[in-house]
Amino acid sequence: MSLSESLRGTIPSLDDTMFFQKHRDRHARIRMPFGNEAEADYRQLGYHDPSRRRMLVWKVPPDGPMPGRIIPIPIITAFDETIEDDDAILLPMLAEIMNDAAKDLGIEPPQVGRG
Repeated sequence: MSLSESLRGTIPSLDDTMFFQKHRDRHARIRMPFGNEAEADYRQLGYHDPSRRRMLVWKVPPDGPMPGRIIPIPIITAFDETIEDDDAILLPMLAEIMNDAAKDLGIEPPQVGRG
């Protein structure tokens, strides 16, 4: 299974699309999930306090595996963790997530840097 096939079910929100149109210099953001967004994905992450749920959202760079696509990725924060909404913080987190996922799928990881 390719990375694009494994991400096929993820759908960006209109809010994410508008965010990246307004902030063209940004390639990632972190936000609270909307309503029951990604509920099945969060359940697969094991028991956790729902207040720790976040969506890590990546705008794939032009030279990435799916150029321009906006990919929301559900994550769980640590109990006392605050994650700054800044590309310098978020892009390394995304790279680690993508590398782990690619390794699990037996595929080449995508480049997560700026495009």
